[in-house]
Amino acid sequence: MGQQGRYGKYGEHKRMERLLRGKAPGTGRPGRGGFFRPGRWALERKEPAPDSGLSARPAGRADAEHVHAMSRMFRAYGPYQDILREWHESGAAIAFIGLRDNRPAGFAMMGRISAAWHFPRVAELLAIAVEPSSRRRGLAGLMLQEVEETAAALGAERLILHTGVDNVAARTLFLTHGFTVLDTCRAFYPEGQDALCMIKDLGHA
Repeated sequence: MGQQGRYGKYGEHKRMERLLRGKAPGTGRPGRGGFFRPGRWALERKEPAPDSGLSARPAGRADAEHVHAMSRMFRAYGPYQDILREWHESGAAIAFIGLRDNRPAGFAMMGRISAAWHFPRVAELLAIAVEPSSRRRGLAGLMLQEVEETAAALGAERLILHTGVDNVAARTLFLTHGFTVLDTCRAFYPEGQDALCMIKDLGHA
């Protein structure tokens, strides 16, 4: 969903079902020019160097309210306070907390990786958000790195995500960190917005 993200006929309902079943997301097939389709957007700015007071850690039970409150940032796309809470509480997702001066200032969430998946194993970034006063300091990039490292340590070869076509800030963040646009998913979100499907190779040999 990115820095800015009801159950129904759209992509999120199918994604919830897939997470709970432990199935890997579909990521297309290799084409003539390789697996990835070139991104269609140029980078608009570089992610700033992280502040020294920034850090990230795995989320615990005590962080549930922080994640729930910050999920309001995605309300334009649908009822994500409920959706993210269900992903988190069901055990279908792994969450991380971004800290600024040891205070929670953001969160990221990825789907759990199933050992039953066929290769290539793919992890999914479900959400990432930073409070407005802590943006453009490098916290989103730090949390994204935490997600990537965790996914790779669990055996994932690629990381996939969906973000709103209209979410320029998130799109730029992901492009800056090496993600490539794979496809456009029409009416992906509960409120009917289109989403970009983006993917990154995590560097496994």
